[in-house]
Amino acid sequence: RPPLVESPTVVLLTVDALRADLFTEANCKRFKTLCGMAARGASFTNARTPASATTTSLTALFTGKYYSQIEWRNTETSSGAERLFPHADPSTRFPELLAAAGVHTINASGRAGYARPYGITRGFVVERDFGKTAAGMLSGMRDELKAAPPGPAFAYAHLLEPHAPYQGSGATPYARYLSEIEAVDKALGRFIKAVDATPRGDSLIVIVSADHGEAFGEHGTEFHGSTIYEELIRVPIFVAGAGVRRVEVDVPVTLIDVGPTVLDLFGVETPGTFMGESLVPALRGDPFEPTRPIAADSSRWLQAMVFEDGMKIIYDARLRTTELYDTVKD
Repeated sequence: RPPLVESPTVVLLTVDALRADLFTEANCKRFKTLCGMAARGASFTNARTPASATTTSLTALFTGKYYSQIEWRNTETSSGAERLFPHADPSTRFPELLAAAGVHTINASGRAGYARPYGITRGFVVERDFGKTAAGMLSGMRDELKAAPPGPAFAYAHLLEPHAPYQGSGATPYARYLSEIEAVDKALGRFIKAVDATPRGDSLIVIVSADHGEAFGEHGTEFHGSTIYEELIRVPIFVAGAGVRRVEVDVPVTLIDVGPTVLDLFGVETPGTFMGESLVPALRGDPFEPTRPIAADSSRWLQAMVFEDGMKIIYDARLRTTELYDTVKD
């Protein structure tokens, strides 16, 4: 099929700890940019992430592989602590394929773990540290896009504000969490407005998702990383911009589908090693019937599979327990 738009400018943003169930009518009064994207573009209402921690989920996003398919090795971080990263894993990252196809790629890295040496985001042509705030990172990304050579471009940033400890205003942790998401939403609104005013505005496609959700007492847990229940693996996926139809998609999708989607937007083939499928048919408004399974695979020996009828099975390899849920009813 012809591309959605010739020579696109695609911006992918993942927002830390952004739950899928936040976008209620009441919250949309605060999250005007994100809800506006959902209202005018494609909203995937049944999306999940393949892991409930940042490093594992973003590695899956960029490699198209699950945690247990990746080689992990300890490496020292900028703080001196040792953590597992995929820097030794040879799997192709999709920005490498874009760069090889002549796409100008930009990584607005705001933290050392998301920079080239750690292996998650390998393959970007340009990598810049614009600080840790959404406002700073998106402002820097705007300037990089403005300075980029004419032609197709892809830019990525992981926006950190909603991560605990929540620094926003409010009397409770949840209120402060919502306040930080509101700050991200306003920064995103300014960014889209600024890029729309440039020559790239006519070809701009923005994709927003999350690395994982966040728990506020559900299943007796807080924060993220400890389980793969729905509050941690249900995430939003919003796509809006040039050529994207207004559509609400309730077919189950996964963050692993985002890499093939970006490749498809630039007319670049997805390698067979990638476990996801392109969402571009849904963006066109065409029938969308993906055939890949949807799984979750956590570094805490937790694995899950989600089925088309809403059933979800979780296996805990440490405790050797199995849980089966009907997510439609429960």
